[in-house]
Amino acid sequence: MQFLHPFALISSMIMGDLPVDPAHMIEPIVTRDAYTDFCRDLGMAEDQRMIAELIYEDYLSGLADVQEASNARAQAAGADELEAAYQGRSSVNSSQLRELRVAILRSRTPNWTRVDELQSALIEGTVALGVAIEDPDADVAINDLRRRVIFDHARRGSSETSYAGEGFDLIDFIEGERSRLLKDVPPDQFDAIVSTWQERAGSIAVRNLPLERAATLDRRVASIQRDLPSMKRLMSEHAVRWRQLHELTSWAIDSIASQLDPQTSDAWVRRIRAERFPWLHATDSAEGIGVWVERNGDAEQRKQAEALLASYRSERDAVRRNAELLVIQARMEEAITIGTTASEQVPEAQEAHRRWLRISGELELLKSKTIDRIESMLTSGQRAAARRSLKD
Repeated sequence: MQFLHPFALISSMIMGDLPVDPAHMIEPIVTRDAYTDFCRDLGMAEDQRMIAELIYEDYLSGLADVQEASNARAQAAGADELEAAYQGRSSVNSSQLRELRVAILRSRTPNWTRVDELQSALIEGTVALGVAIEDPDADVAINDLRRRVIFDHARRGSSETSYAGEGFDLIDFIEGERSRLLKDVPPDQFDAIVSTWQERAGSIAVRNLPLERAATLDRRVASIQRDLPSMKRLMSEHAVRWRQLHELTSWAIDSIASQLDPQTSDAWVRRIRAERFPWLHATDSAEGIGVWVERNGDAEQRKQAEALLASYRSERDAVRRNAELLVIQARMEEAITIGTTASEQVPEAQEAHRRWLRISGELELLKSKTIDRIESMLTSGQRAAARRSLKD
């Protein structure tokens, strides 16, 4: 397995990539963007930021050291033997293969203590540049950073169907909508709601971090060992932890929506649905082809495409709402996390999984029919060009 030199780790972080191999489960990580915002929230002067940059590079170097130690433990646990087995250079039976995989996974657990220590040192070293640790503003900035780091990590799984808003950050979302959806809303209108969410969401995230981090590894072990009782238990425990944040965030969303005019409120809810379920609301191939026709077709084709897309988006939104409700209700009422290996294999989750397959099938059928209807009015050359545009 190839690993990065510490300088390369720092360089990769500057470019926005993860600074360590995700396989080592060195998480969560303070990104450069998060750290830059943290320094800004502390009100740092320019000369202080230059020193802070050195502190951050020390943090990245520390992560490199964690990965090096993790790699050594993996080797001791049998990483070379596992690689040889995968490449056909050694012979191990399925039971031995599972044991090797589990041993290597278990060797990752010491990384977490060191990652948490590095984050604490980063925060303390930065604050010590000139801000009193007891300063209320510093306390808010520290809590915001910790929450953001956890949510940033959670959003790395946002393209998976098992994601249901675990990394949704209400404060970041509101800031992003200040110049758009909320441009006519007084900046302090929701302060009480946001402050409550900010404090409680941060507390929930920090409290659940070690539990969720350990559960991520345990879920992989249970899957390798085909341990259905453990898979069920871990899935249920995740649903309980998710519910705490989901209920808090839903309260905040609904409270803010009640203070907006009806049109803005509807748009607010639609935008948040897309943020909490990004994998479900991504632009699909039917929409992509329809948009191409709207831009490149003749007048009649554009008119027909516009009508087809309007109908498709309306029907698709109804199915998407059903999908969201199923995902939420399965977690809230049955402690089942749709989209996970456990939901596909645990007997008690099979009915929810079948319902999910039916809804997924509805979405695919609707998309397929819409593509056929749009492409039926195109020439062969236009169809080819429209499909090529999906790859751009």
